[in-house]
Amino acid sequence: MSKSHSGKKIAGLLRLLVAVVLFTVVLYLVPIRDTLVWEGEFPNLELVGKIEHREGELAFLSEDPERGGSLEIALRDSSKDGLWDAVTLTREGGSPESRALRPEEQTQLEEQPVEGLITTFRNMSPGPALIALLLYLAAAALSFVRWHRLLHAVQVKAGFWRAQRLGFFGLFFSNIIPGMTGGDLVKAIYVARDHPQQRAEAVFSVLVDRAIGLFGLALLAATILLFKLDEFGNVAGLVFGLVAAMVACSCLLFSRRLRRLVRFEQIVARLPGAQLLQKVDHAVLLYRDALGAIVVAVGMSLVVHGLVLTAIGMVGVALDLSLDSFLHYYALAPLPLIIQSVPIAPAGIGVGEAAFVYFFSTSTQVVAAPRALALALSYRAVQLVISMIGGVLLLLGGEKRVTAQEMEDSEDAAETPESETVPSGE
Repeated sequence: MSKSHSGKKIAGLLRLLVAVVLFTVVLYLVPIRDTLVWEGEFPNLELVGKIEHREGELAFLSEDPERGGSLEIALRDSSKDGLWDAVTLTREGGSPESRALRPEEQTQLEEQPVEGLITTFRNMSPGPALIALLLYLAAAALSFVRWHRLLHAVQVKAGFWRAQRLGFFGLFFSNIIPGMTGGDLVKAIYVARDHPQQRAEAVFSVLVDRAIGLFGLALLAATILLFKLDEFGNVAGLVFGLVAAMVACSCLLFSRRLRRLVRFEQIVARLPGAQLLQKVDHAVLLYRDALGAIVVAVGMSLVVHGLVLTAIGMVGVALDLSLDSFLHYYALAPLPLIIQSVPIAPAGIGVGEAAFVYFFSTSTQVVAAPRALALALSYRAVQLVISMIGGVLLLLGGEKRVTAQEMEDSEDAAETPESETVPSGE
């Protein structure tokens, strides 16, 4: 076994470990079952139980931490002002004890009880969830149209339906069988089989497609955040900085004059991760004479991610997230999606969930952590369901299985010296 192969195997195991650790931490921090904290009655205790919605009140059923047996806490909001004003405690074998709540108790119980992850999923509405599935399917199909156009821009003449088919293959491997390379390289391998003389162009088209997708997502988020600066100023700063960095990098990569001025190739060769950076640089150079295709692809990315963010919003509607405006999904969801795309864990597992909980729960101070996690998990479920289309196509289509050797050959294609694959950057 070569050192290169061993290194990739170790890196893959480390990424899997990161995913397991992050996902475990998120599950530990987010309550799975319903909880209630009432310091005035049960000091230093967190009751774990089940929420029941009844006419005119909300009941919390739990075990009695003081006397054993069952305990029922029924909360009422007679004034409908959002604050509980009365409570009835019923212990097993005892009579109901009703009393009005003092102002300090109203404050203690204002956000109580807290709905756990199980209850959140139990109350999920199927209608909006189905709409989310259809929206994500449309977004996936359009993203494959974008990739098809990028292939044609470098003279890889893949058919329209073939590109759709291969796109779903990639989606399947990215989400159902996440690994070191994911689905991007898999679909590049399949298109390289169809066009063996253009293997490098096939691999590079996938890299450029991914980069354009991320730029479109960040650009869409920045546009929405322009109208939400007062609410999400901290998030806006991150997104604006990301867009500015992407634009600056694009200008540098596409401009021959700037590349010569800063001695770009020499600098990249000395940087950590130089091999990967050079692959990306080669990919960009292939498209320097196809800027029209790049502009169209960016425009398509805005539509693709508009559909994706709307799908996430419909998942939020299905979960009854308490956001003031549907636009909040367009402002908050892009950063978790961008963070999830960073290849530090297979398919962004754990990373995406943690990011969704942070941005939706911490930034808004409205969405409870279990609901933010439910949003992340439900959106991942939407991805998985649509990804199964690729698995079905693989089973029915009789495609030859991707081999480890093809993986290595495709990676080698991306490492071909610039002089052999693209016009000189000078």
